[in-house]
Amino acid sequence: MFSYPPEIIALALAAFLIGGFAKGVIGLGLPVVVLAIIAAPMGVANALAVFVIPAVLANLWQALDGTALRQILARLWPFYLAAAVGVMLGGQLVVFVAEAVLLTVLGTVLITYSVLALASPDLPQPGRHEPWMAPAAALSGGIMFGLVGNFIVPGILYLQALRLPRDVFVQALGVTYIVISSSLGLSLSSAAVMTTDLALLSAACAPLAFLGMALGRRLRKHVSEDVFLKVFLTALILTGVYMIWQSVGKL
Repeated sequence: MFSYPPEIIALALAAFLIGGFAKGVIGLGLPVVVLAIIAAPMGVANALAVFVIPAVLANLWQALDGTALRQILARLWPFYLAAAVGVMLGGQLVVFVAEAVLLTVLGTVLITYSVLALASPDLPQPGRHEPWMAPAAALSGGIMFGLVGNFIVPGILYLQALRLPRDVFVQALGVTYIVISSSLGLSLSSAAVMTTDLALLSAACAPLAFLGMALGRRLRKHVSEDVFLKVFLTALILTGVYMIWQSVGKL
């Protein structure tokens, strides 16, 4: 069924189970965990392709679960449009960038994101600068997502700065990942990265992501989310350092 060795397939399935588990416990972590685990052995571009279908399905319920969808789209459509354009550009560029460079960028992004999350900075609201800051943050974040699968710096950080009510913010995140993940799929398909094998593997990984999310939600009641988050972010920092250390010699 797949042209990949059994150990790579098993690693991908495990990555989505672990990433789904993290998302179930703390509400985030699926893309960063998956890319941290499979980017090096599979290649960043292939890992991004495998991520597409589980990402769209995992965020579909989140995007539709709420009453603020019309409000979100009315306010954030420039953000989403710029994000889609950025992802399309990044997805086209990923095949031209050296693998060592991509791994170095991914490691740097993992470290930056984790340090910022641990520091919990009080981000200033965009205010009157929103008309230009929204597309700027989305475009740059989209390019980064198309290259290394991480939209958090600066895309999600910008959404956090809007100080949306929690339920609206969660729904906006769902819409965001639907937009950028579907755009990534289109971009990688047009760049001939999304092969039939990768699409099948991506579909096969989706149930593992949902299983991980279900297990994570059950555990959430019994563990401290704050402690789990700190351990999770510390592990991402170490993973980022390891990626950079491995790729420096290949540059």
